Amino acid sequence: MAEATHTLAELLTRRLPEDSTWTPPDLTGLTAVVQPHCHQHAVLGFDADRELLAKAGASITELAGCCGLAGNLGMEKGHYEVSFAVAENALLPALRQAHSCSNRRPPAGPPPECPSRSVRNWKRRCRRCGTTSTT
Repeated sequence: MAEATHTLAELLTRRLPEDSTWTPPDLTGLTAVVQPHCHQHAVLGFDADRELLAKAGASITELAGCCGLAGNLGMEKGHYEVSFAVAENALLPALRQAHSCSNRRPPAGPPPECPSRSVRNWKRRCRRCGTTSTT
C-alpha cells in the first residue's frame, strides 16, 4: 500500500507517463510561502513539492514547525485560541510579511465587467490592504 501512495507533487514530478505534455504553470517572479504538512515533514518528505515549485519558477520561503491549523487542533470547537497561538509562531507572521501587491502578477487585462475595458486605465485593488496597482 505504501508503495502505491503518492502526493500530487510526486505524481506531477516523477510519475507522469513519458508521453505526457503537462508542464507546470509559469510562476516566475512569484514567491510561495509554503508550510509542509506535519505528516509530510515526518513521513513523506517535501522534496517533490520543492521540485515542482522550482520547475514552475517560483521562489520558495519554506516554514518549519506546526501551523496550528490542521487535524483536530484546527477543526475542533474549543481549540481556536491554542490553534491561533501556534499559527502565530511562524505561519501567520510569514504570511503577513509576504503580503505585497507586487508579489502577485496582475491578470492579463480588465475583467469583462470593467466599464473602461482599457488595460491602460484599469487598476486592481488588493482585497487585504486596499492598495491599487495599474496593469
